[in-house]
Amino acid sequence: MRLLREALEGVVARPLVTPILFEALEPYGNLLPTGAEGLLDMVRGPLADVVARRIGRGESDQVVRRAEQLIARATGGLDSTHRHVPTTGARAPNVAPLSSAARADLSTAPPPAPARERDATALVPTTRDAVAVLIVAGGSGLGLRLTAALGSRRVSPFVLGTLAAIRDYLSGHGAPNILIVDATDFPPIAPEDLSLALRRGPSTMVRAVWGADLPYGRSLLASIEGGERSVLSLERAHGVDPLLDLIRSRRS
Repeated sequence: MRLLREALEGVVARPLVTPILFEALEPYGNLLPTGAEGLLDMVRGPLADVVARRIGRGESDQVVRRAEQLIARATGGLDSTHRHVPTTGARAPNVAPLSSAARADLSTAPPPAPARERDATALVPTTRDAVAVLIVAGGSGLGLRLTAALGSRRVSPFVLGTLAAIRDYLSGHGAPNILIVDATDFPPIAPEDLSLALRRGPSTMVRAVWGADLPYGRSLLASIEGGERSVLSLERAHGVDPLLDLIRSRRS
C-alpha cells in the first residue's frame, strides 16, 4: 500500500489518494493483493481503471508507469509467489489469505476503548488514537479496505456478524466511535432484528449504513425509521468519499 500510495501521490491530488486506493481494493473482497505480481495485477487492472474513471486515462497511464518502477525497485523485498483464485471467464487478481498478524488486526474481539474515549462527555467525541469502528458484516472485506486505505494508525476496525455478539458488545463494552452496517456484505440477520440491536449503545456513537441504496440497506433503514437513534445513510452510488470523511471526522 505504501508503494501504491507513493505512485498515486506523484500524479493525483492528495485528497483523492485514499478513496482511489479503497475503490481499487473492492474487487478483492476479503483478500488483499500480495507479492510483486499481485501488486502489478492490481496496478494494471483495478487501480488503473479507478484513476482513469476519476481523473483521466493519461493520468492513469502515469500512475501505472510510476507504480511499475517503484515495485521493480522493491522486488527484492517482496515475495513474488502468488495464487490465482479460480474463476469463470477473466483471470482473477493475485490474492493470498490474510497473515496471522492481519487476522489479529481484524479480530472479532473488539479493542478496549482508550481511557480518554470512555471519559468523553462531548456530544460528538473525537480521539487522537485510531478511530474504533465496529463493522456489522458477513465478512472482513470492508475492514481490510479501510485499514489498507487509511492506515492502522488512523482506523481500527473490528467485525461482528451475529445478533448475540452485537447486542452483548453494545450492552457491555465501551462503545466504538462508529458503528457501520455493511449492506454490501450483510450478515445473516433480518433487518428488523438488527434495527432493534442498533438502539443499544450511547447516542454519541455514530451509526451508519454503508450501501444504503442496496436492498438490505433500504430494508434496514426502513426498519429504523422513526426510532430514537439517528442513522447515517451512505449510498454506494455516491462513492466512498463520505464514508472516509466520516471516519476522519472522528479524529482530533
